[in-house]
Amino acid sequence: MRKCHLIKLHAKFVVETYLLVQAFESPLINDVCTLAHRSCREACVIRLNDAWARFCRQLIIQSAACHAITFSGRVVPLAPNINVPSEVIPRLLAINNWKYEPRWHDATICIQAARDLKINNYFDVSAGIGLSPSPLEDLRRVRNFLAHRTKGTARQMEKVAKLLQLSPRTSVDDLLQTYVPPGLTTFSKWVSEMQLMSELSIQ
Repeated sequence: MRKCHLIKLHAKFVVETYLLVQAFESPLINDVCTLAHRSCREACVIRLNDAWARFCRQLIIQSAACHAITFSGRVVPLAPNINVPSEVIPRLLAINNWKYEPRWHDATICIQAARDLKINNYFDVSAGIGLSPSPLEDLRRVRNFLAHRTKGTARQMEKVAKLLQLSPRTSVDDLLQTYVPPGLTTFSKWVSEMQLMSELSIQ
């Protein structure tokens, strides 16, 4: 019987995001590197959003189909009508009549997928992924601006700046590097909060 340890999934996310923080906060050696460092910080935002989506996707699949072992040592029974991991996504698409996989980085949609599949650790998964307050919406807005620089995404960026009590004209790079309580950059705080959400979801 195949079993997956959810603590390994969490650890993989923590390591990946720790390395993103290291890259994001890498010190500037000289002015020649300024543009490269800014591009690196922007890439870290996009990668963080992607890392979260991959974590959530695997969390749902392993919870549904792998006799997953939680942090507390509990074995999660298979979800109804699921026997192997390859059956999870087709089953989910069939339940919702979706053409494409859900937006795994979206907490509401991910929790809906967990509910529709009737995973047996649903309450822990939903409590972790749905933790409030959450950085996911701010991350999504900034990520979308970096990937699609339009007037619409710029307005979404301004909302993030206002929430941080910054000028709406604050550049994305300055916003990401702004220090917020408890003394972390905005980006590093997002990572810290998401690592906690990951941990709580595997209990």
